[in-house]
Amino acid sequence: MKAEDLKNEIEIRRAIVAPRLREIEDLERQYAEALSREFIAAHGITKDMVQPSDTCGWEVSTLWQFGTWMEENGCTKPWCEWNGRLYPSSEVKAGSMRHNAPGLYEHVRG
Repeated sequence: MKAEDLKNEIEIRRAIVAPRLREIEDLERQYAEALSREFIAAHGITKDMVQPSDTCGWEVSTLWQFGTWMEENGCTKPWCEWNGRLYPSSEVKAGSMRHNAPGLYEHVRG
């Protein structure tokens, strides 16, 4: 096959696959949202249990600094928010962070 023929074949196959890829992306978003809501429900997390990162001002730009700020300010909330995700405050104060934290702050109810 010539290069132009191969290019055309690729485009034809992309057109066939594209709708399925969009469906998969939509399902992945739904899955992530379900994981978040289930995580929050399983832990009974409410807004009053979460220390939002935007309450400490611009002097905090890293998770480590946020953990230090919480420690220095006597934060006793069991959960904290960093970049929209929920983490156990004790872990952040200790300088660690879970990878792929499933809970999203936007899903936490008052």
